[in-house]
Amino acid sequence: MDKFTIKDIAKLADVSTATVSNYLNSNYAKMSSTTQKKLAGIIDKTNYHPSTTARNLAKNENKTIGVSVADITNPFTSPVISGISEKCEQYGYKMVFTNSNNDEQREIENINRLREDEVAGLIIDPVNPNNNIYNQLSNSFTVIVDRQSQRSIIDTIITDNMKSVQKNDFKDVIKKLY
Repeated sequence: MDKFTIKDIAKLADVSTATVSNYLNSNYAKMSSTTQKKLAGIIDKTNYHPSTTARNLAKNENKTIGVSVADITNPFTSPVISGISEKCEQYGYKMVFTNSNNDEQREIENINRLREDEVAGLIIDPVNPNNNIYNQLSNSFTVIVDRQSQRSIIDTIITDNMKSVQKNDFKDVIKKLY
């Protein structure tokens, strides 16, 4: 057998799938210590790991954030992806990452694929923030980073590059180099 399911574990232990589920969720009040030991042994022996996809379906929740970036080679992208990953991990979410390679059509395909996967939310560094795809997305579960749309109502996180340059006064840095 390639991958054991909760049904397989229940059959091997001669218990219901509900009992296995209770065991996996540390709800031991409804089972004897003998059943607990039996399930522990079978789970250890079979190297069973619950499917997070199945668990999320049963709970009707998805703990996955879809991330679409315009260009993975952009130096801005790495720290953004790193920050998203860190926060996802902190709050128990997974991150699914796509790269559009500065191709607007590919970006649309990536976003639609993430939507089909019913991710909990979308974080998008867009190729073109004015594309019509953004009119189809909900502000409730979508955030755009780096580029601001002229017409979108989606929350956007942007940096003011001109102000950053002026604030940091890079003239002094350039003088030091020459």
